[in-house]
Amino acid sequence: MRGRFVLGSMAWFLGACGSGGGGTDGGSGDEERPGFQSEDPGEGGEVEPPDRRVVAFEEVAARVGWTGIQRRRNENCNTFTGSGGAFGDVDLDGDLDFFATNQGGPNFLYLNQGDLDGDGLPDHVEIAGALGLREEEKLSHAAVFVDFDNDGDQDLYVTHWSVGNTLWKNFLLEDGRLVFRDVTDLAGLRDEGRAITSAWADFDQDGLLDVYLAKHAVCLSDDDPRPGHRLFHARGDGTYADWTSALCADGTRTCDDVNGLGFTAGWYDHDDDGDLDLYVVNDFTHSDVGNRHFRNDGADGAGGWRFVEVSRELGTNFNVNGMGLGLGDLDNDGWIDLAFSDIEGSHVARHDGVGAYQDLSATCGVYESTQLYDGWGVAFLDADCDGWQDLFFVNGPVFGLAPQPDTFLLNERDLTFTDLSREAGLDGGAKGRALALADIDRDGRVDFFVGNFGQQPYLYRNRARDLGTNQNWLVVTLEGTHSNRDAIGSRVYLSTGTLNQVREITSGPSHGGGDQRAAFFGLGQATSAHLAVRWPDGRRQDVGLVRANRYRHLVEPPRH
Repeated sequence: MRGRFVLGSMAWFLGACGSGGGGTDGGSGDEERPGFQSEDPGEGGEVEPPDRRVVAFEEVAARVGWTGIQRRRNENCNTFTGSGGAFGDVDLDGDLDFFATNQGGPNFLYLNQGDLDGDGLPDHVEIAGALGLREEEKLSHAAVFVDFDNDGDQDLYVTHWSVGNTLWKNFLLEDGRLVFRDVTDLAGLRDEGRAITSAWADFDQDGLLDVYLAKHAVCLSDDDPRPGHRLFHARGDGTYADWTSALCADGTRTCDDVNGLGFTAGWYDHDDDGDLDLYVVNDFTHSDVGNRHFRNDGADGAGGWRFVEVSRELGTNFNVNGMGLGLGDLDNDGWIDLAFSDIEGSHVARHDGVGAYQDLSATCGVYESTQLYDGWGVAFLDADCDGWQDLFFVNGPVFGLAPQPDTFLLNERDLTFTDLSREAGLDGGAKGRALALADIDRDGRVDFFVGNFGQQPYLYRNRARDLGTNQNWLVVTLEGTHSNRDAIGSRVYLSTGTLNQVREITSGPSHGGGDQRAAFFGLGQATSAHLAVRWPDGRRQDVGLVRANRYRHLVEPPRH
């Protein structure tokens, strides 16, 4: 750890903006990848946007070829979770593919074939069976694409109910053929038990991705064994060692702090000291362990690592029926805030910029808008590209049959949100569970997948472009070289002169889902912005001034 609660990162970035940085469209390894080009950013700076309440989505899963139903099974106790999914480019053709888990049947892998019918949406073909990825005998929960071995292609990790998880290594051949092989036992990541979500990050900055497994109980009975969350550290040879004891003050792997009924976890740099901390969302009702917050304190001097549980100190020790986790900067102050779903009312905790969090749930409109629903997936996203992150909550009954509408909350820029679920077309109702973000049509606006329990999934396309809104955007993707290839743990900074924003690259902490690994920025009416990156190893890159309405791909520069 490099010193706690340091404002260095944002101060450095703002200083770079003032100095002009690296010039227009500069930066080592920088590649421009335009999306739709009908929007000419022109010249000039930011003006006040017009009606920014133009937010509308349409459900398009069937139109893109996602026809499989995420079924459920009834023969096991308490099988109310699952329906996860993940975005990733498995064949490195530049298009996003999608993997969907299935609790009551085979899993699905939808290969993106591009827009074949000219409707502005990608078309997919289902290929899981051809690649041996169906695993229909298992009850699959969640999935995430990660390049765990830094070889340049996207591998797949799938969590299952009580039979161990599966790590599929992607052996993409030179002729473009896809081959996936099960390397779980070789890697040491089988870990029998009910893992709901896997959170990947390089917590020790050695360039290799480690993983935390948030685990729930198999059944909610008095004699059910404690779930035993796990932290696995990459050795560097494709195998993993159990480092769960680094999270326990007593040096064991069985302390209460890792025995909550976990639903999800997320790595992020909560104190802006350059290394990744961990927040775990637990289901408190049937356990005495609430949410946990682990501060990364670095090497322990004996070849291991040290985390300190600080949730009480930070004010993040919520005892709730926690389900999903969102990480974002709701007030654009440069600090990452928390949002997490709950049964009968979800929550938002704002970083105060000093070292603690304030519970805004009752005053910001989040609790009021979600109190009638059972919340699951949650994410910060700038749906209207005004530069302020909104909130989306996936809702669905835990045990009941009645569908529940999802909740979209527009950021009012004053620490409050307005419920626009109906106006946005997101209140149809289902048995929602998982959530994953992506830009499926490369128009720069965030779209998302919603996994529905025992039903067909939803794929919501952002219709802002169709409606003629002229809000500008920028999407930044990163590629690590010395750092992990996925650049997980990077911070991306953007300034339009009047508005500063920050995003962290994560593996998708929401609930059961794996996001497209990118930083999405709304620019409002700004036609250009200053861009900078802090890479996972702490090095900083000032990219300089970049134009709006573009994809920017940055490769980590060489060390000097």
